[in-house]
Amino acid sequence: MNKHSELEIFKLCERLAELLCDKEAIADLNILLERHPEMFVGKEQVYNLIKKVINDPEIIIKNPTPKNDQDYIAGSRLNEQKMGEIDIHKDENISKIYHTNEKILKK
Repeated sequence: MNKHSELEIFKLCERLAELLCDKEAIADLNILLERHPEMFVGKEQVYNLIKKVINDPEIIIKNPTPKNDQDYIAGSRLNEQKMGEIDIHKDENISKIYHTNEKILKK
């Protein structure tokens, strides 16, 4: 991660690449950080969460409130208490990560 970069490109896991017909997705770390300043200490934490989820998602579902027909939510366990979640969709032939957060795991 470039410490001064706002935009980052992430290589997608095989399943997300198939669903989105794309090998990479772009994310604006500043925007994602601004959406949840209470959740993330800085851009590096946002970057690490995306990297973890994108590389090895435990779950991928179609977004229940989609922006288009290629709109997915991917999630992965971060530790025993939390799960990381990203929302990703295809926008004008570019895969974009437009939301990310951490959630407390429910039994």
